[in-house]
Amino acid sequence: MDIDLEIIKTIFEQSYELHDDFQKYSKIYLNTTENIKGILDGIDIKDKKVLSVAGSGDQALNAYFLGASNVTLFDINPLAGAQAELKFTAAQKLDYEEFYKFFLPLNGCTLRSDTYKKLSNYLSDETNQFFDYLYSNYNNVDIFNKIAYDFYPTISTLERVNAYMGEDNFKELKNKLDGKEINFIEASLIDLPNNLNNLYDIMLLSNISDSINNIWNINTLKNYKRYIHILSKHLNKEGIIQCGYIYNSYDGHTSISDFAYDERRRKVFTPDEFKERDITSYQFHSSKDKVITFEKKRRKVS
Repeated sequence: MDIDLEIIKTIFEQSYELHDDFQKYSKIYLNTTENIKGILDGIDIKDKKVLSVAGSGDQALNAYFLGASNVTLFDINPLAGAQAELKFTAAQKLDYEEFYKFFLPLNGCTLRSDTYKKLSNYLSDETNQFFDYLYSNYNNVDIFNKIAYDFYPTISTLERVNAYMGEDNFKELKNKLDGKEINFIEASLIDLPNNLNNLYDIMLLSNISDSINNIWNINTLKNYKRYIHILSKHLNKEGIIQCGYIYNSYDGHTSISDFAYDERRRKVFTPDEFKERDITSYQFHSSKDKVITFEKKRRKVS
């Protein structure tokens, strides 16, 4: 991770808070915004090597809880890497109540400094310097407002969408994290293939499919499909890419990706290559969220 504190200080001086759009030094998510448990319920992850969007760090914790052998995270934003490391460390060092209260926007408990002090000595220098700067200059409420997306899930929602949450599962997670680590690649989606030196069994792209119109504004779906094929060169045989996550509803302020429209998507992401699966929605409405996956097939020997 490459975190330039001078740039962050300048952003705070000029705008009070980090950027809302997805770029270097943009805001971070403290908790997942999708049903990760539902995504991984349909994928055999035991003893697999996983590459995932960093996101909130929940992808890594879910993957290790379900038996992944190794997890590598990527993001254009190094602060997402710092958040993932903070959450990974918190899962190792805190009890369950301390853990969820630290990350859950709840009655001023979020990111409390006394809880952070229990973690700071276990963080990498880069992550430690970033959070030490924040806690040296701001209280926990200001830190949340400056660096985190304004997102307020309930504990019951997070326990439903994360396989590792719940007191008993969290204790099991601690054992599974023993000796584990998370690697981080700082790269945009486009640059990611050029930064991969290993092969993976599973790639989790979260809800990146919601943003593809911003990446390819012409022939969006064809370009994204071409990208998935490029990325698949870094998959082991029979590897899987979770390349889409479609919510059952989008608010009126959200620009809806071409990928979210079934008729448009299915013309390009054809069922012979891309599988669709319904999962319980994040919002827990009666309708379902949808997961789209690509599976690398073994070549037939003639």
